Amino acid sequence: MIRRRGVGASVSLALIGCIALAVCGDGPLPGQECIRAKDSAVMVWVPAGTFVMGSTDAQLDAALALCSDYRGHCSRQWMAREQPAHTVLVDGFWIDRTEVTNGQYAAFLNENGNQIEGGRRWLDVTSNDCLIEEADGRFRPRLGYEDHPVVEVTWYGAAAYADWVGGRLPTEAEWEYAARGPTSAVFPWGEEFDGNRLSFCDVNCLFNTRDKEFDDGHVQTAPVGAFPEGASWVGAFDMAGNVWEWCADWFGEPYFGESPSENPTGPETGQKRVSRGGAWGGDPYDVRSARRGDLWPYGSYPGQGFRCVMDAPPIDETESEPGD
Repeated sequence: MIRRRGVGASVSLALIGCIALAVCGDGPLPGQECIRAKDSAVMVWVPAGTFVMGSTDAQLDAALALCSDYRGHCSRQWMAREQPAHTVLVDGFWIDRTEVTNGQYAAFLNENGNQIEGGRRWLDVTSNDCLIEEADGRFRPRLGYEDHPVVEVTWYGAAAYADWVGGRLPTEAEWEYAARGPTSAVFPWGEEFDGNRLSFCDVNCLFNTRDKEFDDGHVQTAPVGAFPEGASWVGAFDMAGNVWEWCADWFGEPYFGESPSENPTGPETGQKRVSRGGAWGGDPYDVRSARRGDLWPYGSYPGQGFRCVMDAPPIDETESEPGD
């Protein structure tokens, strides 16, 4: 197994740095922000709570109609992995306000190298779709793409970066809760699709499912945070569209039928990892917050990126009350 050089910063120290910089305090409110010390990423607080994970029958009917509008023939069986809808409790956590950028990931590679894990390099710099280039042993974003989300990164490369900043990849349940909230909305902003709130397959897209009524000005990725009106209930940007996002979980087709009701972390083993959120090449059906993708963890893809999460600081139950 390849060892990650220089990776493995303390989660507790990194989180303390995050809280100290922003004075987040011990009782953050939904959407409250803090700055992560390692890479200056802004994080938002997701409070503990419950929501209905997956799609109800009515939501699946609506998804099928939406899919048919853009693709013609669609099958309800494609969406079976989103059922049964089930209530889940998630503990509070911090999540990146945006996807990790090319600028941030290049800095990570310059400190750690582009290591091999799972049989592949963390980042496929040989791909024409990769927005980071290597020259003289140094990595740098392509000109004009510093603030675009990193793509062509494997699951291993995403997990290594999250470890480097003192965090981790979100579980599938955490990701969906941060996107949908307690109301289990279909999209991060609400129940109806709005092509002005995200980067998706609009008039600039080269695919047959493109929607010519919308123009976001980008053929593929857009700068992170370019659509603040598409923010989720906690203020997380781009959770619909721009790039799909790696989650920590192994993918399990029937997992929703056996998932625990508190803080599920996915099957113990598997072949593929969960991917969520849809991307610049996706249609409205793809960017629904309940849509479940699955990809080979060693693969790298032009529409695949990630964001990180951090746990809440532990509560010291041994502390005495003032005056004791």
